[in-house]
Parts: sequence; C-alpha cells; structure tokens
Amino acid sequence: ITALNLPMPAETRDAIYVAVSTDTGSFQYPSTTAATYEMAADLTRRGLDVGTINSNIYDNYPYRRVELMRALLNTLEISADGLVANWELRDQTRIDLALLPEDSEGLIDIIRAIRGVQLAVFFEELVDGKIRVSMRSKDRRLDVCQIALEFGGGGHALAAGIRMAGPLENAKPLVLDAIRRRILAIGLLIFNPIDFYL
Repeated sequence: ITALNLPMPAETRDAIYVAVSTDTGSFQYPSTTAATYEMAADLTRRGLDVGTINSNIYDNYPYRRVELMRALLNTLEISADGLVANWELRDQTRIDLALLPEDSEGLIDIIRAIRGVQLAVFFEELVDGKIRVSMRSKDRRLDVCQIALEFGGGGHALAAGIRMAGPLENAKPLVLDAIRRRILAIGLLIFNPIDFYL
C-alpha cells in the first residue's frame, strides 16, 4: 500500500498496527527492528490512535481472565535450577470459567518474565483430548522449535508450539524431559535459585 502510494482505510491501518504490536510483544521482542518502528510511525502519521488501540489490546481484559490467571498460578511449577517455568490449563477450568479461546492469549509471557527463567511452557487440555503446548524462550540457544519438532510441532527459536496426544499426565513429562535434554546439550549456565527470590 505504501509503495504504491495507495490510500489506507482506517480499519486496515488499525489492523496492521495490532498485528505488529502483538507479534513483537508490544515492541519488546528481539525481532523488533528500526523498520518495525518506522512502520508504526507511518501508521501514526496516517491517523492511528496509539493510546486507544493499546488500551483496547492490553488494558481491557474481562474479569474471567483474572480468574484464569489465579487458576494458572495455582499450577505454576519452576524447575529446581530456575530455568524453566510451566503452568497448565485443564479443560474443566475452561468450562468452569466459561473461557473464550482468546482469554489465554499472551499469558505465557507472565511466567516467561520471571527473573532467571529462560523458557516458559503453557500446557492446555483441549476438548478433543489433545494437549496444546506453547513454549517461549529468552535465549536463541535454547531453540524451542527444535524441541517442538521432536513432537511434530514447529515455530521458531523463541516461540514454538505442539499439539500432541493426551492425557496431560503423559504429555507433560515428555516435553519437560525434552527441554531438560536441550538445556544440558547446549550447556546453559545454571541460574542460582536464590536470585529468583530477590
């Protein structure tokens, strides 16, 4: 649109910004470049209301999402070395809280942000009995795509996913073991768990 100097409808402009903002973790991920900011600047010059859109994306959650966070925190596990954090969403919780698919969007970033954690994992029971596994890494050496490929999943170095057979009690240890093997293979420095509490 820009290269052809075509007019950009407001809906298109806003949709592009939402896609860029969410895909870059609100302009926080390492993949964010000068070109990303230039695109956002161009959209702003075209009349984008950044404040309103950001408020609608990031500051406008239904209460059931807060209840979901409470339920997830009750399942939070952190490895003994502090490198891996995971939590799980059971199908019964989804039913009890009347959750919508978008309610869990981005919640993995909460545990990814824990000091010392290098890899976050979100396990979700699906209605068909399968398990959805989302993984986010802070370290490109800890390539979650390589882990996902072991189970038929995919993605890229810092974000990957798997859909695998359940039940969760079987799937979870398999994934966590693959993560542990990857950590050992790359010789990731062991974090001091004491730092986790500081």
